Amino acid sequence: MKTPINEAISPVVIEAVEGDITAIDTDAMVNSANTAMVLGGSRSVASSINQKTEERLESILSDDDKYPKPVPLGQVCVTEGDVLPCKFVFHLSTHGNREEMEDAAGKLGNKKELPELLQRVILNTINIGVENLLRECEVRRLKRITIPIIGTGTLNLPKLLAIEVL
Repeated sequence: MKTPINEAISPVVIEAVEGDITAIDTDAMVNSANTAMVLGGSRSVASSINQKTEERLESILSDDDKYPKPVPLGQVCVTEGDVLPCKFVFHLSTHGNREEMEDAAGKLGNKKELPELLQRVILNTINIGVENLLRECEVRRLKRITIPIIGTGTLNLPKLLAIEVL
């Protein structure tokens, strides 16, 4: 059973910033990751993290004993920030390979509705993931978390929809 997130959290301030998330001084930075925790992609937060840390965080995430794969959708793998301006990087498992995503979508309904079901899987995953991210912040007593607009890059979610879920 999940422990409820503390409702007596001090006032929350949300600030929208455009730019390179990996350059923001914060307690925790969020990376939208695949279930294999491979930090790839082009022009993504993951690729920027991989480049700036010279693949050290990806190497840490490849430890299957510490980070068993595939990481369930919505779960968070935590690494230290390395050279990034943060204490931690929270790698949120938001998507898997095609087969994993189709399996998750198939549990929700008819395969004829696959595009809509895949979008629902991603949105549900983000919703669960945000709860897990906040829980990690609470456990670690972190005050500042930097979250990109999850799902709008590789996963092609409309920005306004992704913002609404966050």
